[in-house]
Amino acid sequence: MATASSEKPSRVRPPGVGLGPQEGPQEAFLATPADIAIAGGSAGGGKTAGLLLEATRHVHVPGFSAVIFRRTYPQITAEGGLWDTSQEFFPYAGGYPVTGDLEWRFPDGSTVRFAHMQREDDRRQWDSAQIPLIEFDQLESFSWKQFSYMFSRNRSVCGVQPYIRASCNPDPDC
Repeated sequence: MATASSEKPSRVRPPGVGLGPQEGPQEAFLATPADIAIAGGSAGGGKTAGLLLEATRHVHVPGFSAVIFRRTYPQITAEGGLWDTSQEFFPYAGGYPVTGDLEWRFPDGSTVRFAHMQREDDRRQWDSAQIPLIEFDQLESFSWKQFSYMFSRNRSVCGVQPYIRASCNPDPDC
């Protein structure tokens, strides 16, 4: 059973989860002790799956919470999107969905929530939040203001050292 700690765990496979990362870049992404890590690559490379696996790492720590951002609400709820994909991972960690809240709850009281930040000022809706794990799926769709503002919300009262993870796709227009 995982316990609250100020150190990031060295294991890659989250406790109680029958799934693990693919060897190579996804495994390296999940193993890094960095405070901020960004996985890049083309569509279908496992970046979103890596974010979902990372979100299960501390679900056995009471009071742990994670928020996974997409730029728009439809990107979360679209057929085959982030919410649908989470159903392939979180039940294995003991989670149960609260669809109306776009949130997964786990037996020890931890949560993983999905949220959007469509407008620039939506970042202010997170004032006073304390989120140990913040994740951005397709970071290239967010502004620097949105991303960097969330650094101030990346804090913890559950004992898990706060950290940020993100995925991004290459921009062919750059």
